[in-house]
Amino acid sequence: MKLYKIERIRMSFMPNSSDKIRKEAEDFVNIKAAAGCEIVSVSFDTASNNGYIYCYITYRE
Repeated sequence: MKLYKIERIRMSFMPNSSDKIRKEAEDFVNIKAAAGCEIVSVSFDTASNNGYIYCYITYRE
């Protein structure tokens, strides 16, 4: 049984994409927190060579 889970959200980098991925991550965190999960970390990253922005959310159920 896994103690921790990592969710990845990927979005193409374009105008306003940082706001969109932030909103999607915020909604996911709120859903998991309301379900009783412990949110461990949320981080964002860009890969300059592929045009995507990523969000990684680590949580414990």
